[in-house]
Amino acid sequence: MTTLRINNVFPYLDFLLTSLEKNGVNENKLYDDKGNESKIIQLYARIKTMQSFGDFRRDINDNLYTPHDIAWTVFRILRDLNDSIFSEKLYKLWIVVYYDIQDEVEKIEQFKTYILDLPDLHIAILIKLFSIFRKITIDNATATNLSPEYIGDLFATALMRFHWENEVDRWGNMVHSSLIINSFILHYNEIFSEISLIYKDKEQRAKNNAEAFMNYVNLKYLSLDKHFRGVYERVIPQNESHHFYNGELLKTLKVETNGKMIATRKKSRPPIPLFSGPFI
Repeated sequence: MTTLRINNVFPYLDFLLTSLEKNGVNENKLYDDKGNESKIIQLYARIKTMQSFGDFRRDINDNLYTPHDIAWTVFRILRDLNDSIFSEKLYKLWIVVYYDIQDEVEKIEQFKTYILDLPDLHIAILIKLFSIFRKITIDNATATNLSPEYIGDLFATALMRFHWENEVDRWGNMVHSSLIINSFILHYNEIFSEISLIYKDKEQRAKNNAEAFMNYVNLKYLSLDKHFRGVYERVIPQNESHHFYNGELLKTLKVETNGKMIATRKKSRPPIPLFSGPFI
């Protein structure tokens, strides 16, 4: 079996889920009809080899692949990830919560706690994936002819895995995983509504931090660039044969800055400072 790393395939998988939720949740027998096997193999191979994401996105948007092709490609990617989306490390915890906690409200709260312990990319996939499951098995069940039980059975070993020691373990994995996935579909709104908000808030904070870093770098670079420009104009003879900004290379120039000697040897422009943080 091929092993895929979620860090590598996430952009492709995320885009497939977005397309599937937009165009495939009303498809009849979405996960019953197998689709075009050659197209599925082709699409899977493009993701595995990390082909041009721009071309990949264009072909998906141009409907080169049907919703059935995309749905089964998503299944194969999830099945072949090096760590299942629900994470093998937490597998026993899902089972304990499902069987040992009888109060549904408490059970849902515990599920939410463990989901938030997952890596961010796993959470992002779970939110979109179970939104699709909810729509194809409950909201649009008449059109798709699918049920939560069917999806639970199908995705049991794709979403939740552990190392089997024997066939009994393997069978137990399928039974437990199916029931847990089914429960997540039935309680999607209660489980994921708050998690979606928490994840979006984390995503926005990460974006803000990235923007703050870029602003910091730009400000530091621009001020340093202006500083060196002023030094060059004061120190270097102002004629075309030696002027730095007319394209000629400089001889060694040492500048006293903050008590340190900064040497530039035949530079075409001042060095870009490395960020040494913190910026938050």
